[in-house]
Amino acid sequence: MHTLFQTNFFGTVRITQEVIRKMKQHKLGRVIFVSSIVGVKPFVFGEFYAATNFAIEGLIGCLTPLMRTFNISITSVQPGPVKTEFHTNISENQQGSFSTVDEVHDTETKALIEDIFGKYMVSNAQEWQLGRGY
Repeated sequence: MHTLFQTNFFGTVRITQEVIRKMKQHKLGRVIFVSSIVGVKPFVFGEFYAATNFAIEGLIGCLTPLMRTFNISITSVQPGPVKTEFHTNISENQQGSFSTVDEVHDTETKALIEDIFGKYMVSNAQEWQLGRGY
């Protein structure tokens, strides 16, 4: 969890501070943040990842009106679900959540959770593709 926040949130903050410092001097610029749709619409088993993205979205919300006074615009890009090994990688590094599917030893419960998780992601992916994700 600590590493996830250091990378996703505090890393973003450090880079943003440096970039904005230069943009303020020029009184012009655009900062583009790439977070995730889970920063506004979380998913099961993604508590810590969602928390880092909620933090980034909060930062964006606070910076946007302030940066306008320096002629700096803020853009937030929030990609949705993409089929990757993300969940597996997070689970292997023990940074995913309070309770992951991998921690469940009862095969019946594990199957139920995987079924719910899969249906949830498919449902949300369809909503996002239709433009109704929020």
